[in-house]
Amino acid sequence: MTPSRGGMLIRIDGAPHFIDSSDAVAIEHAPRIERVPGAPSEIAGITAYRGEIIPVIALSNSSTRVMIVVKHAGELVGLVGAEIVGTGIFAGENAPALDIAALHARVHGGAWAGRWGS
Repeated sequence: MTPSRGGMLIRIDGAPHFIDSSDAVAIEHAPRIERVPGAPSEIAGITAYRGEIIPVIALSNSSTRVMIVVKHAGELVGLVGAEIVGTGIFAGENAPALDIAALHARVHGGAWAGRWGS
């Protein structure tokens, strides 16, 4: 039996994923996102979030009206392109956890890293 866990259930291109409540910071209306020259295609760009400039990762090519803000290693990252299925305590849900550490690594990888203000 899968234990209960708190967080957010999302779909990326139809596939379910889970964001643990310890990683999730906020769900916001999709902000204005500025492209960063030389950034890989999965990096949507940067945006202002509560007085900070944060990188935004496109989880898929679908357009959504929300941005999920997550925190990893003390840094905020915006995620767009996911459908939010629900938030709360999920019992028996076996969707794989979204790999926030790998997403965070994308932000800091490559020649373009560091151009977004961190």
